[in-house]
Amino acid sequence: MTSKKIVSIVTSIALLSGALCAAPIQPDGTSLFSAPIVAEAAHIFSGAKSDLVYSSDCIGTKLYFWKDPADGHLEVCGCETNGMVNYMTIPNTFKGSPVTGIRYHAFDGQTNIRQVNNYSGAIKTIGEAAFIGCTNLNSVPFVDQNYKSSVLSVGVCAFQGCTALTTATECISNATEIGAHAFWGCTALTEVKLDAISSLGQAAFYGCTGITKIDLSQSPLTSLPAFAFYHSTAATEIHLPETLRGIGAQAFCGCASLPKIYIPDSVTAINSAAFMNCTALKTVMMSENISTIADHAFFECPNMKFFVSKKKNASIGSWAIGWHLENTLPVRNTDFVIWSTGAGSVKNYATNNGFTYRNISTAASLASDRFVNYEWATTRIADWGVNGKYYFTEQHKPYVNSSWYDFTFSGYGAALETVSVLTSSGFISVSDYAPGYARLRDINPIPQNVSSYVSTINAHDSTTVRDYHSEKKFTKEMLRYAEYITYGADAARMLVKQNSCNGFYAACFGLELKSYASDKNDACWDGWDARIMVYRTDNRTIHNKADYIYVNLTDGSWRIGNVSNSSSYSFTMNHSLDALIYNNGMTAEQFLAAIRN
Repeated sequence: MTSKKIVSIVTSIALLSGALCAAPIQPDGTSLFSAPIVAEAAHIFSGAKSDLVYSSDCIGTKLYFWKDPADGHLEVCGCETNGMVNYMTIPNTFKGSPVTGIRYHAFDGQTNIRQVNNYSGAIKTIGEAAFIGCTNLNSVPFVDQNYKSSVLSVGVCAFQGCTALTTATECISNATEIGAHAFWGCTALTEVKLDAISSLGQAAFYGCTGITKIDLSQSPLTSLPAFAFYHSTAATEIHLPETLRGIGAQAFCGCASLPKIYIPDSVTAINSAAFMNCTALKTVMMSENISTIADHAFFECPNMKFFVSKKKNASIGSWAIGWHLENTLPVRNTDFVIWSTGAGSVKNYATNNGFTYRNISTAASLASDRFVNYEWATTRIADWGVNGKYYFTEQHKPYVNSSWYDFTFSGYGAALETVSVLTSSGFISVSDYAPGYARLRDINPIPQNVSSYVSTINAHDSTTVRDYHSEKKFTKEMLRYAEYITYGADAARMLVKQNSCNGFYAACFGLELKSYASDKNDACWDGWDARIMVYRTDNRTIHNKADYIYVNLTDGSWRIGNVSNSSSYSFTMNHSLDALIYNNGMTAEQFLAAIRN
């Protein structure tokens, strides 16, 4: 690839100016406010005064109301406080009129307030900059009697700079419209869940560095604007709706803790730098209808090892995927592989950038070949004990509860798949787990000089961490993740379970599409689009099609063995390290150190 100067990404944009949240002007050119915002010691006045004043002498506050001349409803337009107020309640009605909203700058700069609430379900609108700069505000429960959020619209800059606000779900989960900068810099927010949002303004959650989960999956949102969740550095989960068509420039730029993302098939365009600097991002489950991936879209994502596009002529911009910076210079991601369906612009991008290219039709066989080296060969799990007891070497005793030393061995099969998953995924090698061995299948029986014993990483079906879980039918994201294992995502341990019964564990090494299967004309495929490839290690050493789970990709229905779509079955898939190991209080770092001793 010819050397070129990297196009700089402009991160300061015009909408960041303070003018966006300026005080509104009346038709005569004067300020709406009857008095300027002032702060004298513990006394703070904000917004506009009016003749409708609701006083609470016991806590030293006043609320001012604006009355709509059309229908007579009231909206809070100003506030006056004297000292810190822990709980301020907006009345449901005042002088016979319902209170339905909060107007421009009504609580602007009210650092005396910790909570503003209303439990009537009547507050529908929060105006521009209504709570801007309320740095001590920690919650805003505007809900009905069922504790359901009542707010439908949140204005521009409404909560900008509310750095103590820890939750907004009780205020915005049912909002259909949230304006630009609405929660800019709300660094204490930990979760954003928007179930009804259809219009989201630019940079609405810009710089919310404390958010760990972003859930838009149930919303009808079609477009995610620029900078929407820029620099949400703590986010480990992001869930997008199946209605989404485009992801704006730098929408998730700097989400440095995000390990994976599912891009729904409705998405056709990912704009410039949308996921730039997502340094932990490894697996991007790409939309199958993607047509445009703009410049720098996944630039500076060094942990990405592969990229998949089933649209062979999808447009991929400069430095969009597979590149990161080292010493200010762009370098290729290590062992980066691009998968697609044949000759086209995607393959050309791979060739021009020096990346390995592979056809999706080879994915299942390559995954099977990769995983087979980690299969177990054993006839009875109980053989792994020592005189019927658990076995631990001296190296592991500091990490294991002493009560387990003479505990009767019960032989959880889950541990087999867990070891296989961890080795296949690169968390540990076979030689780390069992020195002197290249493949797990060579360990038969397990000798007493193995430095790491399987029960150290025993995984029980009571594991509460569930990376994916489905009842009755599979979700689209779970199926997509199973497919992406075949391209290079972490392998997974799958639990197949009947209600009120013990299930069986299986190591999942991918999902094979019928269109690429060598036996696609076999009767086992009748009515099914794909199959989740798993193996059970308790009684065999080879993959068995009888264990595979056949699925319909459209509706998530399934069949396994002679069971089809039984409502009593559930499926759980764990692939993250913390979910895979049963560590008895060990951290993941302690665990890895222990098995490498």
